[in-house]
Amino acid sequence: MIVELYKTGRKVLELSREYGVSEVTIYKWAPALR
Repeated sequence: MIVELYKTGRKVLELSREYGVSEVTIYKWAPALR
């Protein structure tokens, strides 16, 4: 879900704060975001 939100234009920092996960975790979930 978070990866899909990122693809809609949301920023990783915004998503990490909203969902309580680190930016590093989000990048690990979706290596293609780098």
